[in-house]
Amino acid sequence: MDRHELDKAIEKKIALIKDYDKSQGVNSFALNGQPAWLDKATRVGLVNSLTIEKSAGRTETELWLNGESYILPIDVVLQMLVVLELYAKECYNMTEQHIANVRKLEDVNRVWNYNYMKGYPKRPEFNL
Repeated sequence: MDRHELDKAIEKKIALIKDYDKSQGVNSFALNGQPAWLDKATRVGLVNSLTIEKSAGRTETELWLNGESYILPIDVVLQMLVVLELYAKECYNMTEQHIANVRKLEDVNRVWNYNYMKGYPKRPEFNL
């Protein structure tokens, strides 16, 4: 076994895993059948602003996704954000598990044949 070749294959596979983790294959949910995504900073910011809106007595908010405005109950959006945060955490854990698994492999063919797209949770679907 050529250790250099193995290390190179592992690093390339890890790069593919990280690329997949950033892709729509992982970072997406469906809203009324349309793909969308809210990154971590946006999710945290929305929770903050929704909490402020709610404490000010509002019951509805305007949520923008893919250039479309949705007027929704604040509690519905907060629950969506909970689901998305849990989904994102599970995806993060799966990505890290795949990276750890690949690092343990001792055969170049096993590295290249490793399926890093399996094991991710089902993407959330919201119909409003």
